[in-house]
Amino acid sequence: MWKTSNLTDLASVSTGKWDANHAAKNGRYRFYTCAATHLYSDTKRFSGECLILPGNGANIGDVYFYEGDFDSYQRTYVIHDIKILPKFLYFHLLLNWKDVNSNKQFGSATNFIKMANFKDYKVSYPLLTEQRRIAAKLDAAFSSIDKAIKLNELKRGNAINGYAAYTEQTFRSSLKKYEQSTLGELCEFYNGKAHEKDISDDGKFYLVNSRFISSDGNIAKFTTKQKFPLIEGDNVMVVSDFPNGKALAKTMRITASGKYSLNQRICCIRSNHFHPQFLQIVLNRHPHFLSFNDGENQTNLRKKHILECPLPKLSLDEQISLLKQINLLTKQIRNLIKIYKKQSKNFDALKSAILAQELQSEAA
Repeated sequence: MWKTSNLTDLASVSTGKWDANHAAKNGRYRFYTCAATHLYSDTKRFSGECLILPGNGANIGDVYFYEGDFDSYQRTYVIHDIKILPKFLYFHLLLNWKDVNSNKQFGSATNFIKMANFKDYKVSYPLLTEQRRIAAKLDAAFSSIDKAIKLNELKRGNAINGYAAYTEQTFRSSLKKYEQSTLGELCEFYNGKAHEKDISDDGKFYLVNSRFISSDGNIAKFTTKQKFPLIEGDNVMVVSDFPNGKALAKTMRITASGKYSLNQRICCIRSNHFHPQFLQIVLNRHPHFLSFNDGENQTNLRKKHILECPLPKLSLDEQISLLKQINLLTKQIRNLIKIYKKQSKNFDALKSAILAQELQSEAA
């Protein structure tokens, strides 16, 4: 016999109290934001078997299970002190949470959910012994599927890494035959401006900061003021990072005017000598910039360092010719990635079918 209760009668629901900047690279505990992967921090707020659910952005509907000590972002919801089997509740939410809340989201610039979404959520569940049986069966099935997913992700990663290797080795080597100049001679350089007092969820402009660039625009803050308006064709680059950080010199190309404002510790590079896409590829994680990372201290690229970066002098036609080769390779890589993504969707569909069979048929 199955019972039905409100989620909030079966567990406590809380959010973290930190913003995303609370993360620490070498932190001791997991730190969950609204992104698909966790970070780390030096603090812990939650313990035991918990469920983590993004509260805003593209990942609303995702559900994560974790047992241990961790902390979370202020927009991330944590279900804890669960009165039924936590793993059973995890599978229940995995099946239903996204669909139930697909039309119950708020916000315009950034979608978000509220505590009411949790209060309205209904959970059907059997006796504890049956919860354990169902959870164990689903765990076993998902374990096999997850192995196939990991293999699929490995193939996808190999395709992406192959493209990166081409860019870093073959492409950069091909540029050495051209006359060399410097960024200072061929480009205009600008520093961003502080926006701390203007950050707001209701802001209409994307704030281009380190996290925005390093996440390819997936983790965003918004500002009410456009203190440094970016325009289409600008290249923006991270100039400060942790020792051996992966964000240092990460470069992003701005594809639209009127939407973005440049934050401090990020630079803008403009040029009439380069095709914007070509310049982005050349600048992105350029070895000259990475050479200033000593592996021990925070790396802060000075203006002098940036202006001294060597750049090839190519005609626009030569740049476009090289871009055609890169874009062809990019197209091939994307086609491979599409195949792997389709396979991932098939795995997700298989999981959903297994969940529905176990939870819906049993409840009926």
